Amino acid sequence: MACLDPSLRPPGCQPVNLRCLNKRFPDNSTARNWFEEQRWGVNLQHIECPRCHSNKINFVLNHNPAPYRCRGCRSFFSVKVGTIMQSSHLDYRTWAIALSLWWSSSKKLSSMQMHRDLGVTQKSAWFLLNKLKLSCSLCGSLFSSTIQCEPY
Repeated sequence: MACLDPSLRPPGCQPVNLRCLNKRFPDNSTARNWFEEQRWGVNLQHIECPRCHSNKINFVLNHNPAPYRCRGCRSFFSVKVGTIMQSSHLDYRTWAIALSLWWSSSKKLSSMQMHRDLGVTQKSAWFLLNKLKLSCSLCGSLFSSTIQCEPY
């Protein structure tokens, strides 16, 4: 599940605790901003529509679930579209904390432990962990170094 060798973890990934994660992601908008920076860059300079790949994007204030609108195809989207978070109803903060816990765990992380740490149902924690495992197995070739994942 998590990266086995600490040297193979993504850059800047240090073992963390829940107290540090609560400081880093105090609310949902902070976590959403973090995901946007990771996907599209610091000033959102690489943002593009997931449908038509246009870079003519408007930010719409009153569309909270999908705050971006493409001027090319007129579709609304968010940072979740095209990622493992797409079909999830969990908020950005839950995803960010789960991702940090998953990356920093040195042993197998169970859905029951994730359920207790995040305060979500065990079914949601299981869903989260399976999405993270899937992303590790599908996108392992995108990293510059080798990533090892435990089978589930």
